[in-house]
Amino acid sequence: MVRQMAKTRGYDNPVALASTATDERSTGRDRTKSDAENSPDTADRIPGIRRIFNANRYATKKTLAQGILDLALLASNAAQLKHLLRIGDAHEFYTLLLALIVSSICLQVIQAVVCVVLGLILDINNVAQQRVSDICNNVCVVIIIVTVAINVIISSFDLKEG
Repeated sequence: MVRQMAKTRGYDNPVALASTATDERSTGRDRTKSDAENSPDTADRIPGIRRIFNANRYATKKTLAQGILDLALLASNAAQLKHLLRIGDAHEFYTLLLALIVSSICLQVIQAVVCVVLGLILDINNVAQQRVSDICNNVCVVIIIVTVAINVIISSFDLKEG
């Protein structure tokens, strides 16, 4: 007997579990699911249910993780700058490191401003603003790449030595 399975808020219907199918074949009658089994939280409680990919939830989590990593990088650069200023001219590459750390912090601030403009001011659904949004997005990506390159160079110098 083939049953139509209704989708429940992004999850497959729990009726599709293999154990239920074998129970129904052995008893010869259809089993009615309770409200708890058909609730949207069912996939968290019943093993074997496959979740459907939710692009909005994925994008939100990815953006949150990127923001946390950006804050960690900014805090790391601030700590490196503080340590470098404490050491002073005693470090062999003081001027170079000072310039790199300050430029990294400045680029991160510029990136934050561009991301705020991109997220709050520009509307990608507006055809007139799509070109500007695309340019802002590309600028943001370039700033991220340059910031990563600068921080790789900074990490190659050992700030522990004074």
